[in-house]
Amino acid sequence: MGTTSSSPASTPGASPGVSIVQSVKIDHSKCENKPKEMKRPCCVCRETRTARDECILLNGEEKCKDFVEAHNRCLKAEGFDPA
Repeated sequence: MGTTSSSPASTPGASPGVSIVQSVKIDHSKCENKPKEMKRPCCVCRETRTARDECILLNGEEKCKDFVEAHNRCLKAEGFDPA
C-alpha cells in the first residue's frame, strides 16, 4: 500500500525552510499514553493530516485530492470513519 509523501511547502514571505505547519502550535498532550481503544482522530495520522492541511491552505481543496484521500485511508486503517 503506497502513501503519498510531500515536503511541506514554504509560506510565501516566510524564512526559507519554515512551513505553515511549523508556525502552528498544537497541544498533543491529550494524545500521549492513551490505550489503543481510546484513540482520538486528532491524534492519529499526523503526517498525512499535516500534508493535507498544508496543501489545502496553499492550493485549495480541489488541487489536493490525493492528500485528502491518503489521509482518509490512514484514518480508516486506524478504525475511524472519515466520512
